[in-house]
Amino acid sequence: MKKPEHGLLLIWLMLTGGVVFLAVIAGYEGLLTTLVVTDQSKICVLIGLIYIGATWHSLQRTLYLSNQLNQAAVTEALLTNGLEQRLEIAGNRLRGIDGVELPRCFVSDYVIDLIRSTVTGREQRSDNGAGRSNLLDIYSARIASRHEHGWFIIDVLLKLGLLGTIIGFILMLGSVASTADIDIGTMQKVLKQMSYGMGTALYTTLAGLIGAILLAIQYHLLDRGLDELVEKTAYLTEVHMLPRLAAPGSAHGTGLN
Repeated sequence: MKKPEHGLLLIWLMLTGGVVFLAVIAGYEGLLTTLVVTDQSKICVLIGLIYIGATWHSLQRTLYLSNQLNQAAVTEALLTNGLEQRLEIAGNRLRGIDGVELPRCFVSDYVIDLIRSTVTGREQRSDNGAGRSNLLDIYSARIASRHEHGWFIIDVLLKLGLLGTIIGFILMLGSVASTADIDIGTMQKVLKQMSYGMGTALYTTLAGLIGAILLAIQYHLLDRGLDELVEKTAYLTEVHMLPRLAAPGSAHGTGLN
């Protein structure tokens, strides 16, 4: 079964659409208002703002990876169905001998850099693929570094939830410690203050856990998208691209034979 174009982006949109729908329902039912009013530390508001910022960042990275996966699929289709000929390097592009160019993307950039990092085809083959693996690791790490700090944000959300829990218990116990005389009126006031403290502790923990879980799903999708891109790049490079590149010193370009 053929994968849909921009499948990674579609998954992200479905996930985010579900979250927005649930948030609208929660707001309509007054749950978000209760959350903000009950949380005296206002950490829930901070968690919400961080979540929105991280979601925007994950959208940007999802768009990039989705586009790269789509371009890799187009490249694979050209190599397997239409471009049954040798390839050459022309500037910063890969193209067939008849001038049909492959898309400028992660895959083609990697292959071009791989060829340019090799003095001769013989030297490239003599290292048993170590040079190719190292360069691909560098390319992969370059992309991964741009969304790895998302996992740090997830950890921050969990820590903020824990901080809210501690603040809530402090507020709850503080209302008891500051009470000198115990009577019915005072106990009612103390119980009300304790309920606010307990609400702060529970709501901040809940907000931190929900935000961290939802962000973890988004950044897990990014990691899986990157893995898929690297796997497809390695496959296309070894099976379809390197064998078709014009031999070094040929009239059509530079490559491996």
